[in-house]
Amino acid sequence: MGNTNYTKQIIDNYCVLDTETTGLSAYYDEVIEIGILRVRDNVIVEQYSQLIQPEYEINSFITALTGITNEMVAGMPSIKEVKNDVLSFLGDDIILGHNTSFDIRFLSEGFQL
Repeated sequence: MGNTNYTKQIIDNYCVLDTETTGLSAYYDEVIEIGILRVRDNVIVEQYSQLIQPEYEINSFITALTGITNEMVAGMPSIKEVKNDVLSFLGDDIILGHNTSFDIRFLSEGFQL
């Protein structure tokens, strides 16, 4: 019969990434929250969560959509200040998530990679 679990075994270890942003354009909009789960053997073993202070104010539509207010991000680090922490947390893991290319574009732009 052979091993039918080979596909599952390939991705037992990974990170799940999600960001919240001020809009849809990685060039004009900014990351306002980063969340990452580290998964080992399909168990969440560590998490990273950080609000980010954008350069421009969060508008009411984005606050309604994300629940993140300008007051919540006041005094939080900038995207560049969390770059090393985020990249270190991700390491060489496979990155999974919903529409991950969107999140990666925003991080790359914010980190100036």
